[in-house]
Amino acid sequence: MPQSPSATAFQLLDAIAALPDLNQAALEGVTGVAMAHSPTAGPSDRYYEALLPSGPFQRLELRQSNAAQPRFALVFLDARPGVPLSGADFRKAGRIGPTLAISVNPHVPPEGTTTYEDRRKDQIVSYEFTADSDVLRTVKLERRPARQPAGQ
Repeated sequence: MPQSPSATAFQLLDAIAALPDLNQAALEGVTGVAMAHSPTAGPSDRYYEALLPSGPFQRLELRQSNAAQPRFALVFLDARPGVPLSGADFRKAGRIGPTLAISVNPHVPPEGTTTYEDRRKDQIVSYEFTADSDVLRTVKLERRPARQPAGQ
C-alpha cells in the first residue's frame, strides 16, 4: 500500500533535518537528484536548485553563505501543485501546533499565508500554508551558527 503524500513529505523532511551539514552533496544524496547552480544567482552566490521528478515536493533549493557572509544554510522545498499536503495532516502528526510561532501574511495572492516556525537548538523549520485552504506551499530549513559570547 503506497504511503500518503504527507508521510512521504515527513520522511524527506526528517532525512534533511537529520543531516549534519546542509550542503549540495548531502541533499543530492538524500534526494537522489543532482542540483545545479541557480541561474538567477550571482557567480559568488552558492545557490543551487533541482526539480524533483516525483513525490510531494516539486522543487528543492539550497542557499549557502559564501566566504564574505556570516555562515548560514537555507533549504527550501516547494510543494507540488495538486498533491494534498494539508495543515490538518501536519497538526495530526505533531509537526505544527499552538506552541509554535505563527506569522500571517495577507498580501500573498490569492488568499494569504500562515507560517509556523519550529525553532530547535541548531535549526529552524518553517512551514508555510495557504491561509484559507490550509495547503502547504513551502518548507524552509534554516541553520545559522549560534553567536559566540565576546572573547571566545
